[in-house]
Amino acid sequence: MFFSPKKEHISFTPVAHGGPDYRSLAEGGLRPEDILDFSASVNPFPPAGEVVEAVRRADFTRYPDGESAALRDGIAARTGTRGGNVVVTAGVSDALRLFGLAFAGPGKRALVMGPTYGEYAPSCSLFGAESEEYAAREEDLFRWNGEELETLLRRKRRDFLFLCNPNNPTGTFLAEAELGRLVGTALGCGAGVVLDEAYLSFQGGFSAAAKDLFATGGLVILRSMTKDYNLPGARLGYILAPEPVAEALRRVRAPWSVNVFAQEAGLAALEAEAYYRETWEETRILAGKLRSDLEEILPGAPEGAVFQGEANFLLVKIRRKTGLLRYLAERRIHV
Repeated sequence: MFFSPKKEHISFTPVAHGGPDYRSLAEGGLRPEDILDFSASVNPFPPAGEVVEAVRRADFTRYPDGESAALRDGIAARTGTRGGNVVVTAGVSDALRLFGLAFAGPGKRALVMGPTYGEYAPSCSLFGAESEEYAAREEDLFRWNGEELETLLRRKRRDFLFLCNPNNPTGTFLAEAELGRLVGTALGCGAGVVLDEAYLSFQGGFSAAAKDLFATGGLVILRSMTKDYNLPGARLGYILAPEPVAEALRRVRAPWSVNVFAQEAGLAALEAEAYYRETWEETRILAGKLRSDLEEILPGAPEGAVFQGEANFLLVKIRRKTGLLRYLAERRIHV
């Protein structure tokens, strides 16, 4: 065989994600706009008019700015950091692959705070690093135990800890003080922290974590513009990191990885902040109403349960899910 995959790639199974299955829709005579899609946790409101106009004006006859400099500087101003701390990416998944390429490798070990987004472990294992999960328990309402975490970190060295806040899919949210203690525990045990804040806008705003970025040197923050600004087709996000870390990430980034449409849309979205803040708050209201409606239908065991979450999605436990999924699919509702 001329091309032999690396051994860590052979057993790798791609992570299943939400979003439309375009082939299945076409086979059923449907278009994406024909379904109500609850399978991807994206801002349900349309993009701001300024964003639509910016995409229309984008010049796609030229290569995009490989550094996304204008958008990078806009993000720096938005987050109270400097341009050297910002790496613009094609979404959080792209950011994770960059992180793995730059920092994960044989001999490295990662701890993933779960149950959570499925791409953290592959961002390490695909590059030869080990990863394992510390899973919060359902009986604890999926909140992690700080003492257990410290014991795990002290018993076996870890180089990285992956944490999503608010967490996908449980909706678990660590407020600033609790988050600070957990991050401090990890750093004190020698583990750098990769903090995914993709859903933070829907919780009510941005955390103060970026302010502590330079003091610790061991914190990398991932944020998405795909979800909160409703740009899933553009693929857009960014990394906040200490300058040496950000520079290492830039060195391994593919040229022109963020296209001109995404860059222009991102700049316009930052300028339309007031509009988006309204949509984030309205989404929280709608999510609360949906939660209340589901709690009436599913009052608890043995039929099901709705877990309290702090994001634009809900974790619902259904005992007889096969029939429910079929019922929803027949009504063009995807979950």
